[in-house]
Amino acid sequence: MISVNEKEQVWAEKYRPQTIDDLIFPESIKEKFREWLNDGSIPNIGIFGSIPGTGKSSLLNVLITQLKTDTQWINGSKENGIDTIRQKIGNFADTMSISGNHKLICIDEADYLTINAQATLRSDIELYSEKTRFAFTGNEPERMIEPLLSRLQIFDLDRIYSENKKELSVQIYKRLVEILENEKVQYEQKQLLGVIKAYYPSSRNMLMHLEQNTVNGVLKDGTINRSDEIFKELVSVMKTRKFKDIRSVVSDILVPDSVYTYLFKNLDEIFEIQSQPNVIMAIADMQDYSSRAKNKHIPLMKLMVLIIGDENVKFK
Repeated sequence: MISVNEKEQVWAEKYRPQTIDDLIFPESIKEKFREWLNDGSIPNIGIFGSIPGTGKSSLLNVLITQLKTDTQWINGSKENGIDTIRQKIGNFADTMSISGNHKLICIDEADYLTINAQATLRSDIELYSEKTRFAFTGNEPERMIEPLLSRLQIFDLDRIYSENKKELSVQIYKRLVEILENEKVQYEQKQLLGVIKAYYPSSRNMLMHLEQNTVNGVLKDGTINRSDEIFKELVSVMKTRKFKDIRSVVSDILVPDSVYTYLFKNLDEIFEIQSQPNVIMAIADMQDYSSRAKNKHIPLMKLMVLIIGDENVKFK
């Protein structure tokens, strides 16, 4: 039975997962989390994925709800300095939970933590291991130091969703059907299949699309914005090296930071091998700059300028 938060109106919040069964994950992974919850504890974990809406924060919320232990939540994009980390964690982690289980410190958007803060966490994980567990989420684990990552059980959602697309697409379809039927919305199967194909693996984007295109209890055919299509369009216009066309596509990208990961993971398909070191250097510089930028389209556009302006960068 689907979980429903009747206090919420927006579908993405109303149907946010509340149990392990609600999550869109391979059954083998859900079973592992069930085992940990039954034991009353989990290991230190890292949940990473470059695409928003795939369940990073939802998984943490489920763990918090079902562990029933003392929990501290830290927003790594805002509370990312070493002093904040030392104070918050030190004050919280050194005592036993009232429930007797391990306490849980959740650090959301951990890839925004400073290097010094990450180094501190590396030692804190060991220092407080008898009483506290740590859970991290982030979009880009490559921005985190290896000594910290090596202390975590990593769940790479990009890989998980890629390798288990058939199983997870079935789970998503069943969940969307449950939601539409609960909302008493009329729909056609081909509409849902089209939405899943377009927005996979982002369940949040699928749900937002369905809600936006439901009128008077009927699902209408609306415009679908496919992230993979706009990435491919960007690569296509990059090859023309036409600044105006590239700028037009960049302005339509909803999550500019996602482009860095896309280009890096598809280097072999986009660039000649001898060009790849130059591209990686440009990506690294602009990704770091983007983490501090107010308008993230600007550093992305600068990356485009660096790539198309480099005569040594050759496209396939």
